[in-house]
Amino acid sequence: MSSTLGSAIRKVAGHDPEAFADAVTRRLLELPYGSGIRALVDALSDLRDGGSIDQDALRGALEAADAAAQDAKEILIGTRELGRRYGVSARTVWNTVQHQDGFPKSFRTPSGQCVWRLSEVAAWEDCGGQE
Repeated sequence: MSSTLGSAIRKVAGHDPEAFADAVTRRLLELPYGSGIRALVDALSDLRDGGSIDQDALRGALEAADAAAQDAKEILIGTRELGRRYGVSARTVWNTVQHQDGFPKSFRTPSGQCVWRLSEVAAWEDCGGQE
């Protein structure tokens, strides 16, 4: 990481660490192919190998990352979120994405919103379904 970027990130994180961690975590969970959680686990593992961080805190963070991956199985995403995930419009989701071979079936919530289970979408991606 460039020193300028690292410095800027430290300043932002230092201002409101909780909000920063929440924002980064949310974005990592939205990344396709489960790459966000894997990147987080890799970064935490790098810190463990460096030895410059509280190992109990690090262990807790790794456990939390694992729990987040498990929680993702129950996350529901709508058409807009699915479009953001693939960099396409909600209309493209309806016209193209959901009709690809093996793509998970959507269902309606009690409020009528069309959603997909994130875990099913991620499993489809992991099997090479997207792109």
